[in-house]
Parts: sequence; C-alpha cells; structure tokens
Amino acid sequence: MLDTSKTAGDIDDERRLFYVALTRGKENVQITYSKFDLEGREKIPSRFLEEIGEEFLAFNQPESLKITEKIEKYFGKKEEKVLSIFDKEYIKKLFLQNALSVSALNNYKQSPIKYFFRNLIRIPSAQTKPLIFGNIIHDTLDVFFKAKGERVMLDIFEESLQKFTIPEKYFEDIHSQGQELLNQY
Repeated sequence: MLDTSKTAGDIDDERRLFYVALTRGKENVQITYSKFDLEGREKIPSRFLEEIGEEFLAFNQPESLKITEKIEKYFGKKEEKVLSIFDKEYIKKLFLQNALSVSALNNYKQSPIKYFFRNLIRIPSAQTKPLIFGNIIHDTLDVFFKAKGERVMLDIFEESLQKFTIPEKYFEDIHSQGQELLNQY
C-alpha cells in the first residue's frame, strides 16, 4: 500500500524548496527548462509552475522568438521529434545502444520491469551506501593513477569525500572503511 502521507510530505518539501528558490530573486526571477534531455526524452515543467498566480507571470516571447530565429538561421530549422517510452522503435534503439552489463542482466533476472526502468529508461534511484563508497574509491584510485603515484592516496581520498554528497548517517562508516581499505593498498 502506498504511504500517501510520506508522498504528500515529499511534495510539500519540494514545494517549499521551489518557493525558497523563487524568493531569492531581488527584482525578478526567470524560470526555464529544457524540452528534451540529452538522450532526446521529453521533459516536463515543474508541477509547481501551475500554482503561480497569473498576475505574477510575464512571458517574454518576442525576445525568445528573436533568439529562436537566430538559432534557426544559423543551424537550420530542427524538427522536434517527441520520443516516447511507448514507441517500440525508440525502445529497440535504446536496447541496442546500451551494452548489457552484469548489473543490467541481474536487474532483468529480478524483474524485466526493473530492467526496463532502471537500465533502459534510466530513471534515477536512490544511491545506496555501497554505491556511494564504490564511487568514492573509484574516484580516489582514478586520480591517484592519473597522478602516477605522485600524490598520497589518503589525501586524494579525503578530497574525494568532499566531492560527493554523502548522507550524514553514512559518512563515518565510509570514511573509516575507505581509510582502512586504502591503507592496505
């Protein structure tokens, strides 16, 4: 059963964050969004835009049109093709473009739906502690080997810890496990 109180709470948190972002503008705020992501999938505007009163909205379409005309003149007019997860050709293209990794295969074995959303459509999922730890160790080793051993690995590890967003509840474990692991290297 869906925990609607948690979902409603999450939406309220997002709404508050959106409000805070809007109130940071001294004189005005411009809100933009991309119609498509880097893989050509359609993006939608924030649900909270509908909650902004009409009296606060001003669309600068003539300026936008001028820019669009300049872009079209320079690059040529680009046809917008809307891609959909219901388009079999699009899904086939995604499948053929993506290598079938062990993780993807395991996801498929657990559930074809999990594979579809996690590996083909690539809907982000929450990062787990082992995933965060692995990313930090990978970053540390990558920087260390690119520096050809001219830097101290534990110093690089401390820098890597600062690059990643780590939930407070995981930080101490990741820090101590990383130091222990890399000290043995």
